[in-house]
Amino acid sequence: HTEKGFVYLTSIMDLFSRRIIAWRLSETLEAKWVVECVLEARKLRRTIQPLVLHSDRGSQYVSSSYLEALGVCCKTPKINIASLKNHNI
Repeated sequence: HTEKGFVYLTSIMDLFSRRIIAWRLSETLEAKWVVECVLEARKLRRTIQPLVLHSDRGSQYVSSSYLEALGVCCKTPKINIASLKNHNI
């Protein structure tokens, strides 16, 4: 929380090296910020292969633009209902 309100951090970490390879700080939860972060990570890793990412259950992470950026166009992400019990839905 800042003087101007909330900010949201999207980051992508390489689990092998434990390094952040892309990040975005935004004032909204719009999917475009997550998509930009994914596209930057792909560019930096020089891959066109589909990405495997772990995310929370926010609406931006199930949007069609996010799924397209991952390379899984038209597939439904798996959501673990048991893990949702502690989240605000």
